[in-house]
Amino acid sequence: MLNLDGISPIIKKPCVVVSIFSGGPDSFCYTLKWIKEGCDLHLLTFNYGQKASREVEVSKKLYEKLKEFAGESIRIEHKILDISFMKDLWNKTQLIDKSKELSSEYETSIVVPIRNVVMLSIASAYAYSLISEDESLNAYVIYGAHSDDASISEKAGGPKYPDCSSECIESLQASFRICHFPKDRRLEIWSPIREGMSKAENIRKCYDIAENIIYETWSCYRDGDFHCGKCESCINRHKAFLKANIPDCTIYGEPPGNREEFIKVEKGYIHKSCKKFYEFSTNYNKE
Repeated sequence: MLNLDGISPIIKKPCVVVSIFSGGPDSFCYTLKWIKEGCDLHLLTFNYGQKASREVEVSKKLYEKLKEFAGESIRIEHKILDISFMKDLWNKTQLIDKSKELSSEYETSIVVPIRNVVMLSIASAYAYSLISEDESLNAYVIYGAHSDDASISEKAGGPKYPDCSSECIESLQASFRICHFPKDRRLEIWSPIREGMSKAENIRKCYDIAENIIYETWSCYRDGDFHCGKCESCINRHKAFLKANIPDCTIYGEPPGNREEFIKVEKGYIHKSCKKFYEFSTNYNKE
């Protein structure tokens, strides 16, 4: 089994980056990290029929924020891709099937089968198109998979989300190179887990740059004006903020942790760690 966690990319310039950009903290933070590399940036957001369609709208707002960080020296674009026809094929999962209740802890029924593989295939095809007419260009495809995603689960009989593992990433990278022209095999796939980062570590590094913008990301598996606080993703979000020693200023419908550690605000709850940011939180709550 391949063990590739903890290595860093060696960026070859000139370069383009194609990011699978969901609007969540993982993809936003990792994309922000890559801005400093000086590559042109192409964001791809997928509508695959998920319950949490709000993440598509959030991705549009975060794209505008990333443009500010990129400045004028880096070209950045955002495409929203409709692959919602896949919901008829992925209709057995909690994230798509409206008849299935969203669980508060990991279940294999949360996993959308090889969703990342499908998206990485599309992103890599686009990356190859971008470099096809310029042999000096190098392509990097990125997504937000971190080490927590690939932690071993008895329920899964292996990694919780197999297509987030470093082994999967390296295998896909090798396959995508074999499946295209030898002259264009200048493509690499990267994610936080390949660099040895957990969700909390990815968020921590991001917060040092983005600060309060990180609270504008969307993690919830449900749609709504604010995070539900009850689904596995909301709970993981809250845990990651605390583990990263960052105030959690997310508005939750219900506390995703110990209720005594949360403050009731106009439309939900915020964690006590965010008390000094209360003004920001209430303003965000009203938007």
